[in-house]
Amino acid sequence: MRRGLRSKIAPERAPADLMPQNESHTRRSPGLPSGADTAHRSPVSLLAHEVRQSALLPMLHQHAIDRTGGQCSLLFQHNPRNGALHATSGFGLDTLRSDPWQPAHDEAAIVTQAFERRAPVLVRDADRRAPELAARLATRSALLLPLVRGDERRGILAIGFSTPPAADVDEDVAEVGDAFLTALELFHLRQSEELQRDVRALLADFSASLSATLNLSGGLDIFCHGTNLLFGADRTSVWIHDRRARSLVLQASSDTVHATRGTRVGVDDPSAPAAAAMRRNRAEIVTGASDEVTATVTVTLRGTRRALGTHRVRAASGSSPAASSISWTAPTSSGRQLASAIENMQLLDDLIRSRRELENTFDLDHQPGGGDRSSRPADARQSGVCVAPRARP
Repeated sequence: MRRGLRSKIAPERAPADLMPQNESHTRRSPGLPSGADTAHRSPVSLLAHEVRQSALLPMLHQHAIDRTGGQCSLLFQHNPRNGALHATSGFGLDTLRSDPWQPAHDEAAIVTQAFERRAPVLVRDADRRAPELAARLATRSALLLPLVRGDERRGILAIGFSTPPAADVDEDVAEVGDAFLTALELFHLRQSEELQRDVRALLADFSASLSATLNLSGGLDIFCHGTNLLFGADRTSVWIHDRRARSLVLQASSDTVHATRGTRVGVDDPSAPAAAAMRRNRAEIVTGASDEVTATVTVTLRGTRRALGTHRVRAASGSSPAASSISWTAPTSSGRQLASAIENMQLLDDLIRSRRELENTFDLDHQPGGGDRSSRPADARQSGVCVAPRARP
């Protein structure tokens, strides 16, 4: 006999339709896949050896259905930017809707209860209490398993039942949700590592361009176009701070149609997003005000002693929570390294400019033992200067 799951909801606090869970025997619904591929492999084994998320999640869904006796399952991931829940994978469903699930009224209270108590919640009459969830699952009852790490909400695993379980189930079913949470964390780390590797390659190309040409604008153009490809952005720009003019200059942009190189905005202009971002200590994500289709992440380029400018990336906000947790954190990391390269380039420019000013001031071409601007220092013997050898101590 299979053990089920017991909810940690206290009986005196649970509404009648949010039943506290006790031990029961559940029966697998007819018509579902047999799950032979996962019957002899534990979730730990699947997590350890399966490297593809597209292959792992169906196995975990099958395990969840076998473990609970449900009919279908649906994984929602939490988007931290807007609080919406996005269905990212499912099993035993006819359709997988792409629009976010935004619970309201009683449905929202059920979700909040699951997250706050960090325990499974069985909704026997989901068609009445959680109609949108019931419609997505196409079942009358649902079991919600919250996926929480610390204080961070990662998502919810919903398991549908055509008829509510005859009795309560055991709390051990929470381990089914833990397997999904571990899988999400594992692939999040893998994707983040891959993205950071791509960012390092992009910055290496940028540094190689600077070393070969000493052309900051050309190197930033390469960086902007590479950022578009890497993050799926439609516009990337870099603004450099001109301290003498107290303005920000558009040094490079991937959008040459709507942005003109050399455009200036005042550093105190409150209407200029690039100027406002330079005064902040942290990166900021701004969603489009009209339809929230696009979002822009703005990163302050801060050097050792002062702000150097801003780096802005504009892209479709999308529905994937990964876009919030991974794709939007990478520009912050690349911004720090970009600021370091820009600061080194500016120091080199200052050094070259200072040398030229010294040459013009002292007119070294006409000084004995001096050097010209295009060759090595002149031979001291030809200039008539006698150079005595240094006495050794």
